[in-house]
Amino acid sequence: MIDQHKTLSEKFLKKGFWLYLFSFIIAPIGYIIKIIISDNLSVSDMGVLYAVISFITLVSAFNDFGMSESIKYFLPKFTKEKRYDKVKTIIFYAFLTQMATGLVLAGFFFFGADFLAQNYFEDPKSGNILKIFSLYFIGINIFQVLSTFFMAV
Repeated sequence: MIDQHKTLSEKFLKKGFWLYLFSFIIAPIGYIIKIIISDNLSVSDMGVLYAVISFITLVSAFNDFGMSESIKYFLPKFTKEKRYDKVKTIIFYAFLTQMATGLVLAGFFFFGADFLAQNYFEDPKSGNILKIFSLYFIGINIFQVLSTFFMAV
């Protein structure tokens, strides 16, 4: 039993180390990118960019339908029981659900970009930014399923 706790604590320390290491690496890189972007854009353009990013991030939080939590709960359980067929099934359904809702919402963002730019953001420049970030929205869904899978394993 003590060996099990030792291995769990080692896992926790190793994963925590990598998490904090990459967090400390990413934060300055993000700040440098923000400086480079703000040098080339006006203050209003930066506001529009961050408004679109915030909008996409807000919607992506509700796009999950609890699939990440189900992967985190069931994947270690099924892996421990050596039920790899169920692992495959849960990954398939999580990916299918994420991609279906992601494609529908990305289509809404892409085809409704001009409407949202005019009525929600009240800036015509945000339409093109929203079309670009609709592709990002699809990518973030794929990343979310994969990162949750690797965290659960």
